[in-house]
Amino acid sequence: MAQVTQRVDMATVWGRIGATPEQITAFCERWNIRWLALFGSVLRDDFDPSSSDIDALYEPYVPNQKTVPNSFAVQDALAQVFGGRDADFISVHTLKWRIRSRVFAQAVTLFGEPPPEVIAAQFAYDLIGDEMPKDEQLYIGDMLDNAREVRELAVGKSYADLFSDRMFYLSVVHLIQMVGEAARNVSPQTRSQHLSRSAARFGRNRRAFACGFLPMRRAFTCRYPVQNQLRTYLGIPWQSIVRMRNNLVHGYDRINNEKVWETVTNDIPALIAELEAMLPPKLREEPPPWLR
Repeated sequence: MAQVTQRVDMATVWGRIGATPEQITAFCERWNIRWLALFGSVLRDDFDPSSSDIDALYEPYVPNQKTVPNSFAVQDALAQVFGGRDADFISVHTLKWRIRSRVFAQAVTLFGEPPPEVIAAQFAYDLIGDEMPKDEQLYIGDMLDNAREVRELAVGKSYADLFSDRMFYLSVVHLIQMVGEAARNVSPQTRSQHLSRSAARFGRNRRAFACGFLPMRRAFTCRYPVQNQLRTYLGIPWQSIVRMRNNLVHGYDRINNEKVWETVTNDIPALIAELEAMLPPKLREEPPPWLR
């Protein structure tokens, strides 16, 4: 069962960030921040003072500027304002599209006036409530986005390009790592609903998963019913995807390039199809700007 959280009052929030309104104003004026807000756990009762960081959202003062110059230095300066606590410092223009509406709707302003898109999201939230995507869908969406990038990069490429095109090779390996990184964050409950029978059968055979998504050609050949759902899923070999990520990160000097290419050409297209089936239509493709 999902944990139910509640928003805390602003007096509690100010106490958590350890800053005064005057300090926030001075920070924003120094770094040309037009609007600064908080979102995430710092606004909720599940905030852990010993481990939680502070999520900050901002809009630069300069028009058409996506981020402030030297944003890492600004992030460090904000952490100092927050009494040394780690802070995530995210521009409204670089926020991932799947969480944009939810973050905008729940943001609490510390300085300045919210941008029009934030006001619109908060107005929509007041009308329809919290119909925003859940974290599980965001991780699955990240898997989908990275898998699609692998597919796009591979168009017109061959196995030989892994050796002759260094940027192609590094990009593909990194994106496959990112697929596995997102898969690590998917809960066991969700994994169990979308687990391939082949993956379950061979899950304890480390040799089968030395480097590659099983192979997924075998993992995706059998359909099976998912309890309490009308459709059936081909299944995803979660453990092998995560294991491949671990191998690519920690065993980079022992990468099996043939397995990498099998993953690119055979496993990724099957994975894309399955991930698309897991997501509601509105979370499969980023809408054009005029529909956001």
